[in-house]
Amino acid sequence: MSSSAFGIGAKRTALQDLRFLIDELVEIAARALSPGVNDPFTAVTCLDWLGAAVSELAGREIPSPLRTDEDGALRVIAHPESFGSFLDRSFGALAQYCASDMVAALRYVRALGEVALKCDNPSRLRLISDYADKLEELAAEALNGFNLARVADRAAERTPGWTIPVVRTIAQEAQGIAELAQAIEAHRDYLRSTDRLARLEHERALAEIRAGLEAEMVDAPLRRAAQAGRLDELADAVATRRLSAADAARIVERTYYAPDSPGGLPR
Repeated sequence: MSSSAFGIGAKRTALQDLRFLIDELVEIAARALSPGVNDPFTAVTCLDWLGAAVSELAGREIPSPLRTDEDGALRVIAHPESFGSFLDRSFGALAQYCASDMVAALRYVRALGEVALKCDNPSRLRLISDYADKLEELAAEALNGFNLARVADRAAERTPGWTIPVVRTIAQEAQGIAELAQAIEAHRDYLRSTDRLARLEHERALAEIRAGLEAEMVDAPLRRAAQAGRLDELADAVATRRLSAADAARIVERTYYAPDSPGGLPR
């Protein structure tokens, strides 16, 4: 009777055990960050998946472990789970590994921030903040210099001294719009009271300068080469191994970066 109603096996499955997939991703990330492997980008991918999964859980109610039938009679007591247990099993388990690598630590904090954006439960938000604090503490012991400063700056983006407001809005019904605008203005006032607003504006200006340089030094020469019919010719030469990519880049630079100058290689 039971064998026709239940599938019993010796291994965990992703369909029946949410913790199984979390454990798999944690194991892959932990191994990737071990000194013998040193592959932080694999760990970053795992953090992205974990962040996406926990973000989904952040906005949901965890079902009760007490399972009843249609008559309300208790039939099964499942293993109790909570948002905190999933958070601990994922980000809690990886904190010590990510703290020793700048790339992984930065993505760890970013992933927690993305989880927080999907959460409107104050107690869950505090849990998320606690794990970010723990990562920062561990990083202070494992990193130094520039690496530690980067992680500290990213962690500071959580704005200590500022409590993230939870504002419910329904745009189509014009609900919460005024409260949202007030929260945005209050946050801007907070940033003005610290050095973060000036720093953010400075970073934005640097990004705009970088984008301008890329447009002038990369996009413009490529566009001129394409207009002259030379870009496809160079691409074909690189594809057929008659020219290296580096040599093709130098031809574009010398010929089309400064089109008004007499330099450049002959055709």
